[in-house]
Amino acid sequence: MQITCICTAESNLVYRMVSITRTEIEIVTGFLEWGKTTLINNIIKKEFKDTEDKIVILTGEEGIEEIDTLSNENIIVREIENENLNYKYFKNIQREFSPSYIFIEYNGMWNIEDVLNIKFKSEFNVDKIIGTVCPDTFTMYTNNMYEIIGGQLENCDMVYINNYNNMEEETLKSVSSSIRVLNKKCRIIDDEEDKDDYFKDVLGGKDLAGTDKFISIVLGCILFWIVILYLTLLADNGYKDIGKVERFTTIFLSILIESMPFILIGSVISSVMQFFIPDEKMVKLFNKKGASGYFFACILGMAVPICDCGMMIITRRLIRKGVSVPKAVTFLLAAPAVNPIVMLSTYYAFPERPGIVVCRIFFAMLIAVITGVILNALIKDEKVVLNDMTINSCNGYGIQKINYKGTLGKIESVFKHTADEFFYSAKYIIFGAVVSSILQIVVSRSAFVGVKSNLFVQLLIMMGLSFFMSVCANSNAFIGRGFTSVFSIVPVLCFIVMGPMVDIKNLFMMSGTFKESFILRLVLIILAVSFVAFGWFLIWI
Repeated sequence: MQITCICTAESNLVYRMVSITRTEIEIVTGFLEWGKTTLINNIIKKEFKDTEDKIVILTGEEGIEEIDTLSNENIIVREIENENLNYKYFKNIQREFSPSYIFIEYNGMWNIEDVLNIKFKSEFNVDKIIGTVCPDTFTMYTNNMYEIIGGQLENCDMVYINNYNNMEEETLKSVSSSIRVLNKKCRIIDDEEDKDDYFKDVLGGKDLAGTDKFISIVLGCILFWIVILYLTLLADNGYKDIGKVERFTTIFLSILIESMPFILIGSVISSVMQFFIPDEKMVKLFNKKGASGYFFACILGMAVPICDCGMMIITRRLIRKGVSVPKAVTFLLAAPAVNPIVMLSTYYAFPERPGIVVCRIFFAMLIAVITGVILNALIKDEKVVLNDMTINSCNGYGIQKINYKGTLGKIESVFKHTADEFFYSAKYIIFGAVVSSILQIVVSRSAFVGVKSNLFVQLLIMMGLSFFMSVCANSNAFIGRGFTSVFSIVPVLCFIVMGPMVDIKNLFMMSGTFKESFILRLVLIILAVSFVAFGWFLIWI
């Protein structure tokens, strides 16, 4: 026992020595005149006013303001060049000054990967990356130098918006939304109280993103077990409608099990498109003049063998690449129907009616093209995506720290980007699955038995069911076949075609990319075009 105690004491001593000698590196990034120096001076003034810790500030560019060294004699300022961003340089700084902190005032024209790719040893810790943004020039500079500025902001733990007190609320909201598209995990600071509190947390070594994520997981687990306990008590007390609870669970899980693999595949394809397919080539294929661009948008789904669950992710990537919204929406609507797997599943669902496969493809492409043409006439130059940033792309690897360069760096970026895309999209599927499951329990199929006489009423009902049931394109043909005993074949065909275009889960997915006003118009256009198309088909046959 005594030996153990001695070993433990020695270990603690070694640990304390390592902790004492380790230098924390804080990176402050942003474009020229976006307030990096001012921010560093504020941090030093508020958090290090009376400290005896040595602080080295490495400035990568000369701005209007200078670092304040008069208020604290322990502050050392040195200029740094891009070629000095290596481990040897930082080791020499540590040997010469033994600083507790190194602040890097990062040059706005340097790629953030230059410092993130440095393989620091245990005596250094890259603690936090703090970004600064000036709203007056943010959109202009970011659109023109996206790879550099976007890469820096994507890696930030915090983004500080300068001059927020003098900004209009709409401008502040727009800038914050653009930053959020680039970086979904960072803390955006736009008021004085938040800034002061956050600086303390940053320099205290707290991993706020990790803490928030941990809290979310814990709360999610607690909520899950509360629901399980509640359902168990209901069952034990002879709750009469426990069957509805079981049915809800079955429907909810079936939607998730069906959709999640395709969400993952869609995320992978989206990431591969991001890092391996040049923007110019993608835009050139889609944005052809006349009908050829819409035709290409329709048939591209043949090369993407996933159902509608993953199509919104790919559509979002196409828009970021620069593809026009009408062409991207045409792809979104048509792709699930021309998917080879969907065609095969439709054939197996209706082996005695192979014409259903052809009809499904025809009507899906017809509705998609007409909807795209109408959107092209309606929106013109209107911004219907959530903000300006969604139409940009990032060909660099500035999502997280990348350990490799060249092809290996792209592959590593694909994996990390896939994870971000997957978790971003999965939450919408979960919300949609919950709503769809509840509605399927509340509304029974038996309620529609008495509508056989009116085909147009059947059509409206099947359009409604396709929206609420949220069945994946790969399997909705089998669900549709089950309705043939109650409805005629044209309304059933409408159900099969409409489901992948507009249903609850896809609506939630769209809300992560498009503005609500645009989604409403899009849904109304799809419903109107579909009703006219299938109504004409009813009359014709």
